[in-house]
Amino acid sequence: LNGNQMIPVSPGREAWFIISFTVQYAAGLAVLGCMYWADWLGGIAGIESLKLIAPLIIAATAHSILIVEGVPMVAERYLRRRQRVGREEGRRETQQLWEEWNRRRLEAHKEGKEFNEPPPKGD
Repeated sequence: LNGNQMIPVSPGREAWFIISFTVQYAAGLAVLGCMYWADWLGGIAGIESLKLIAPLIIAATAHSILIVEGVPMVAERYLRRRQRVGREEGRRETQQLWEEWNRRRLEAHKEGKEFNEPPPKGD
């Protein structure tokens, strides 16, 4: 993956996030619509107070999905990217250690000196 590509998250996690957010939001809108419809048909006592709080309930539930599912999904992507970058850095460092060790070994061989430095430790 290059730096511009999205790093995949756990299978099904994005689908679950989109489905749960959409269902939650649609259910809230349906409840709100039913309240307005019931009011239009003749009114129910206290419906006006429910009309005021219903949008807040819809927003709270929809945002709770964002917080509970969306934030961990983004965090998982970030952590996987950091892990990939860390592995690449580790490989480069190990490669550099081996190249330096081999350069010293070849120089010693070229000069006819004994080379008994142990190979570098690492992956």
